[in-house]
Amino acid sequence: AELLAPPIAARGDRPALIEGAGRRTRVTTYRALDDAARRAAAALVARGVGPGDPVLFLDHPRMELYAALVATFRLGAV
Repeated sequence: AELLAPPIAARGDRPALIEGAGRRTRVTTYRALDDAARRAAAALVARGVGPGDPVLFLDHPRMELYAALVATFRLGAV
């Protein structure tokens, strides 16, 4: 989980995800993705998810999904 800390710290305000195009473009920085992943991890823990627990995500590819995937990785869930 802490394997993510150096890349996030090094890239902080650089774009991690770019969604959409034109006026509908949404840019998420590494720092914002990390913050969202930490919130998602806290929500998963609050629901009893821990290391080795299976987690299923049904969503379109968007920032919230990637944050949830990072959160799952951090928790050691699968």
